[in-house]
Amino acid sequence: MPPRYPKADSRFLAWARIVTRVWTGWQPGGGSTGVPDIGLSDEQASRAADLFEAAYQAHLRQREAMVRARSATRAKRLAFAEFKKALGADIATITAYASSTGDPGVYVRARLDARKTGSRRTPRGPVAPRDPRLRFDVNASEMVLTWGGRTRPGTVYSIRRRLVSAAGPAGPAGAGAPHGAGPNRSWAFIAAVSERRFVDTTIPPGTAEVTYLVSATKNGRTVQGFTATARLHGGQWCAAAPLSARASRSA
Repeated sequence: MPPRYPKADSRFLAWARIVTRVWTGWQPGGGSTGVPDIGLSDEQASRAADLFEAAYQAHLRQREAMVRARSATRAKRLAFAEFKKALGADIATITAYASSTGDPGVYVRARLDARKTGSRRTPRGPVAPRDPRLRFDVNASEMVLTWGGRTRPGTVYSIRRRLVSAAGPAGPAGAGAPHGAGPNRSWAFIAAVSERRFVDTTIPPGTAEVTYLVSATKNGRTVQGFTATARLHGGQWCAAAPLSARASRSA
């Protein structure tokens, strides 16, 4: 089993110095009592002392080299910083000269890449709303409309509504004209929201069908997302196509 030495170099050398001095019979002032009775010859004890001295000197040289390396690294960083500062100023001068003369050959002669002209980014428009969900809250007597998509900062959703009365010119429920809209069934703007949710609390009594048209606006651009329709059947509101089956359940 190999002997266990102190792990840190400095502690190992301090321990080894004591041990090798004991083995050689070292005494302060350069005297020696000779090798003690430990089974080592004078040559072996002397060799251990010499190897310790070589290891110690190598350790000192390494420490000195590390100090010089740190100093050299700091000097290199300072030189690079000063050079880059001056280089940047020179390149700025060359760029200004190329711009004032209108000569692209300046960059070629200076072995520099011409500065690229940045283009202004077009403001991003809105993301179209999709996947509508309709649910009628019986207790609150309100229609809850939600939808999917991505709401980018600055997006505004416009909600338009179209109503059909229970009794209109065509007779059957749901086939008549919308309240206040006449026979053309036109859309009426009712709200603008910044979230993907709208609660309609103003459905007039006697309405048999309500349809919502949702569009998104951002940075002056508008995209239409979907229409969602709910019809009154047997006293219950039911969502109609294109809603999914999950959203078609009445409240």
